[in-house]
Amino acid sequence: LNCSFPYFGIYMTILLIAADLSLGKVNKESLSQQTLMELLINGIDNKEAITRSAEESTDISTWRQLEVHENVRVNTVAWNNCNLRGTIDLQWLPSTVEVFQVSTNALHGSLHLKDLPPLLTILSFAHNAFSGSVDLQSLPPGLKHLYLNNNVLTGTVCLDSLPHKLLFLYLSGNRFSGPVDLTCLPETLMELRLNANDFSGETDFSQLPESLENLFVSDTELSGEVPVMRDTLVFSEHSNVTFKQ
Repeated sequence: LNCSFPYFGIYMTILLIAADLSLGKVNKESLSQQTLMELLINGIDNKEAITRSAEESTDISTWRQLEVHENVRVNTVAWNNCNLRGTIDLQWLPSTVEVFQVSTNALHGSLHLKDLPPLLTILSFAHNAFSGSVDLQSLPPGLKHLYLNNNVLTGTVCLDSLPHKLLFLYLSGNRFSGPVDLTCLPETLMELRLNANDFSGETDFSQLPESLENLFVSDTELSGEVPVMRDTLVFSEHSNVTFKQ
């Protein structure tokens, strides 16, 4: 894209690309990272908080809180606390992105977590207004941090196919419901936050990974007994779950 184009020109280009993609005429990998990033933020109302201009498209190398290697490869997106309003379309995230953070904004819409960049290690959508269900079964294999806390996400969650290197998983402060299976958690997991949700049911806590140091299940309807495995496990109080002596 020519960076001197006004936003109207960018908008028309985006519409054409989206239409062609839906018809199978466009390969995402054939698009420049500039174009992909423009598509990613197309649904954000106040793009100037990122691009520095409300009038024209600007080169991604000048965008706020964006790490671009050699001026062409987007590596890190850290748009936390930017007061962003609107939606983001994750299908356009460049395949080179390793860190994507948009916590503490006013973003809304659904979160499609399939087909994300394979190199992602950190994903944070915390403290927004994202809604709908989420699929945790097709996350990038090297993902280590996933923060979905404090949104309005709903539905059940499947925790039996999480990335094997996952360290932190925050699901707290949503409207998730139903039972949870904690018998196949990653052996690397250090902290799991399920608190302040509508989870319910008798839960098997007997196969928690030895790596787990913090487990939060308060303000849920989960019940069961946690074996006392070691002194390092910090367990949240004010729940129907107890330690088994």
